[in-house]
Amino acid sequence: MRDKVVSIVVTAGSSKHYLVPEMQLKPILSYMKAQVLPEIVFIEGQDFNRHEIENIDIHFRLEKLVEDTVLMTEVYQEFKRKQEALLF
Repeated sequence: MRDKVVSIVVTAGSSKHYLVPEMQLKPILSYMKAQVLPEIVFIEGQDFNRHEIENIDIHFRLEKLVEDTVLMTEVYQEFKRKQEALLF
C-alpha cells in the first residue's frame, strides 16, 4: 500500500458501525504508508432499495469522493515525479 492513494466506502446495517473504518481501517492503512483521504462515504442499509442506492446524497458524496481520489492521485504522482527528478 506504500504510496497508494486510498479512499474508503463502507456499507453497514446501521450508523453504529461508522467508527469501525474510522478507528480501525484508517490506522491500518496509514501504518501501511497509504495516502488515505480523510473523507469516508458510509452507506447504511436503509440507503439501498433492491441492491441499488436510492439516497441521492450518497450519489453526490460518491461522486465527490471519486473526484477527490483522482485529483489526489494526480497530485501525488506529480509530486513523486518531481521528487525523483531532484534525486537524479
